[in-house]
Amino acid sequence: MTNTENTVKLVADRTIALGYRTWGWGEGVAQYALSQAGPILAEPRYTAEVTAFVQGNSAFQPSALEHVMPSAAALAIYEQTGNELGLELVTRVAKMLETHPRSHHGAWTVTPVRSVWVDYIYETAPVLCRLARVTGDRRYQEWAIDQTLAYVMSCWNQRERLFHHVYYDDACASNPFLWGRANGWTALGLVEMLGLVPA
Repeated sequence: MTNTENTVKLVADRTIALGYRTWGWGEGVAQYALSQAGPILAEPRYTAEVTAFVQGNSAFQPSALEHVMPSAAALAIYEQTGNELGLELVTRVAKMLETHPRSHHGAWTVTPVRSVWVDYIYETAPVLCRLARVTGDRRYQEWAIDQTLAYVMSCWNQRERLFHHVYYDDACASNPFLWGRANGWTALGLVEMLGLVPA
């Protein structure tokens, strides 16, 4: 096992020990990482952990934008194991997004302040592109592209060539912070999405 594989294994084992079980943004990031580590390291224990997470949230009904991220893990489980519950949970999230509040640029907002957080590119665009691929429904790919453009219109700072962390729709203004971590999530989301859409 390489040093990188050892590091991934240590992080994955620690993630399991922390016991992320809630259907939320941070938990979704952790579970999605486990869903990717399982096949890469040929470690069925990681896939089993994410499957248990999906099963444990079988009755969950999404109602907020932070409920999108765990669907990346659920969709991975569907693709890896054929577990229909994974696809069902992602479909519930997509249904919620159909009527979710949007900014004047069209980006899904975090309510009640109607703010647009650029980090959410990472959870929305790639998972919608994967859902389009799995279901054959191109509408989800179009949503991903539309959201990406809306986030750019809301948060991009052309002079600094970085994204502002938050755009406040009601004030039509961004916060002043060009936060490194938010720009990292954005870059990762864009790279993943671009690998999933046709040229």
